[in-house]
Amino acid sequence: MFSQRSKFSYLVEWFVVISILGLMTGTGLKFFSQAIQRARSVEAITNISNISSALERCYMMRGAYAACQGGYFLKGEWPLDIEYPGDHPQAKFDYGIWADHTDWVIVARPSDQDQPAKDFLFMSTYFGHNLITCGFGISNEKCNEIRYIVR
Repeated sequence: MFSQRSKFSYLVEWFVVISILGLMTGTGLKFFSQAIQRARSVEAITNISNISSALERCYMMRGAYAACQGGYFLKGEWPLDIEYPGDHPQAKFDYGIWADHTDWVIVARPSDQDQPAKDFLFMSTYFGHNLITCGFGISNEKCNEIRYIVR
């Protein structure tokens, strides 16, 4: 039938194949998990954009961004002319607006996340109205500068 050498080589080949499949599965699961997180962040990106527009309208009506703060920074306060997006039954993020007279920060962080904020997205006048992702497997220097506001 088979010699000892050929049985051993079959075992080695199967071990190599199973090892490669295991590595591919582990990598695939990690990639799939990151893809799910990024897909969920589309909700936050859309809502941050809508909040930004509403914030500018609020500024035009009230004359200062500070009058437009709300969300999880000020529980129960939502001064904008749009519905608070975190109240949607399928919302995955909480939203907050921090503002002073001339500048603002809009933050979206996962609803299930407690203090301190680990993963969040934000847009700010400090960084040219660019959307910045912090956490979610992404490292960014700007996150460290703004993290003290997000807490």
